Amino acid sequence: MSAVKPIARSIVSLDLPRPVPALITTAQTIVAAMTGNPTFPTPDPALTVISIAIDDLATAQTAAQARTHGAVAVRNDKAPLWSRRSSSSRGTCRKPSTQTPGTPPRSSRARG
Repeated sequence: MSAVKPIARSIVSLDLPRPVPALITTAQTIVAAMTGNPTFPTPDPALTVISIAIDDLATAQTAAQARTHGAVAVRNDKAPLWSRRSSSSRGTCRKPSTQTPGTPPRSSRARG
């Protein structure tokens, strides 16, 4: 009887930037890379949920830059909210793969 080889998986740690404009750009890049990527067929949370949170953060950032009264507090509340929503995406990488044993792992990098 032959031993079953475990499927190789990668654990990814995102070093998200702290400045909000850089966080927005990085988050949009990540969503674009995951959209249509067969490695992440059904991410949890859904990319639409993450995209809405990014858009909300971008709107709050614009208001904060315009020095709208109270906008900085609203923006600062939205940045951690986005991080909490997207942090559950870590589970996506650890969910069982549909990869056939014995085949090389697919790249999680977006093609194009």
